[in-house]
Amino acid sequence: MKGISLALQLKPVWFGADDEIFDSTELAAAFTRQERSALRFLIRPTSRRLVQEMINKHTARKRVNRTDGGQKAFTDEDVLDQAAFVDDMTDLIILDWEGLLDEDEIPLPCNRENKLALTNSYPKFGTAILESANWVMVRHERQKEESEKNLPGMPDGSAAGSGI
Repeated sequence: MKGISLALQLKPVWFGADDEIFDSTELAAAFTRQERSALRFLIRPTSRRLVQEMINKHTARKRVNRTDGGQKAFTDEDVLDQAAFVDDMTDLIILDWEGLLDEDEIPLPCNRENKLALTNSYPKFGTAILESANWVMVRHERQKEESEKNLPGMPDGSAAGSGI
């Protein structure tokens, strides 16, 4: 008899701009905590698989010039396009927001162009967004581990949730 493999559903999580994770960002310097409390961001949970897929998408084999002991040598290496990786991850992770207004005080649409403009204008904020998605992933993994530990064993002696 095979064990049962469980998967908790990953749900997006709302983060307020007044959450601790944003305290060291440019938002903290530009707005009071009370002002930031009106800003909220809906963050998509990531997974190790999703991050690896993005890394693979933005990694290319390139010929790199290396100098070793005075000798020039060319080697083929996998090189990650970090800017494209971060841009795509940011676009994927931020699902929605509330409280962001344009210069005419009209709600700013949550689209790729605006997401990248926001995170490029406030790079520490962009880093915090990526960290928040990682936090959700780690929290999910811990919850999954805990739920698997609390399941009774299977009749064949395998652990429930082991998938074996």
